[in-house]
Amino acid sequence: MNNRTLGILLILLILFAGGYWYSKNQRRDLDQTGGYVDLVKGTLSTDTVYGLSVYRGSDPDKGFTLVRRGKDWIMSSHYDAQANVNRLRTLLSNLENLDGEPRSNDPSVLADYDLDDSNAVHLVLKDESGGDILHLLLGKSATGGGFVRKEGSNQVLLGSRNLLSDFGIWGEDNRNPVASTWLDLDIYKPDRESVTSIAFQKGKNLIALKKVFQKPAKGDTTAVKKPIPYEWEVTKPKHFTALKTRADGVLTTLANMRARDVAPKPTSPDEYGLGKGADWAEVTVNDSTTTRLLFGKEGPKGEFYLKVQGDDRYWLVSDYVRGNVFKPLKEFEPNSKD
Repeated sequence: MNNRTLGILLILLILFAGGYWYSKNQRRDLDQTGGYVDLVKGTLSTDTVYGLSVYRGSDPDKGFTLVRRGKDWIMSSHYDAQANVNRLRTLLSNLENLDGEPRSNDPSVLADYDLDDSNAVHLVLKDESGGDILHLLLGKSATGGGFVRKEGSNQVLLGSRNLLSDFGIWGEDNRNPVASTWLDLDIYKPDRESVTSIAFQKGKNLIALKKVFQKPAKGDTTAVKKPIPYEWEVTKPKHFTALKTRADGVLTTLANMRARDVAPKPTSPDEYGLGKGADWAEVTVNDSTTTRLLFGKEGPKGEFYLKVQGDDRYWLVSDYVRGNVFKPLKEFEPNSKD
């Protein structure tokens, strides 16, 4: 390779490196010259933020509010239900990196972007004293982001992220923030490998099953592999070896019990069909700790009330969940079609 060729290659390498450096730093250069606007100053975390309100227009009822109580986050606007703190952490991280490209300063066009006070989605972060840390108005979504402005400013920015989707708002079909997407809807999640028996009763029909673990052959010193292989045995109302796939299916549902929404605390459990005589399912872990889940009547939206015995929270679960738990006895018989 001659010197001329080496020189050309060196020039190309320098141009490539320079182009890479420029593209990497272009956004910061725009920040410094006003091409982009940082919407958040400083850092945000669940240690410094004490409240989050998200609502459409001027009506807080068209949204939800999270507040910090001690180390916990609850949805004060939704029966003080436990909030999904991981979603909050993700939002705060996204806000820290949010910036926008100026599009307009004309107050007469705010409605065109859904950024007038009556149409915009308000996102408000509160400090410990109840003061505003941040107040953004979110407007229409756009390719690669969404329109946004700060409270008290008429400057329309094309934000680097569409925050509406974080609150369950997609298109025109649902314009108000969806509270249930920000709830911790996990009801009961035991370690399924530690579950040793399950039982459920619908009406007067009780079915009980227990795991029968495989034992090593006599004299076999080979280490038992984990998880230990097992079969299911029906113990009530009669004894027989159960169809394993069917019993495992019931266990999967019980060990991953998740709600669609929370329900307000009733005057009496009987109001939800969760009093004496309610259908129930039990899960026993390590042959020692038993948890009973009570299944109530159907709610106004076709979902069913559920409560964990000893817990004062009330949940709504789908009919699909209920149907996966209360299987008829014949479906556990070995000759049943899986």
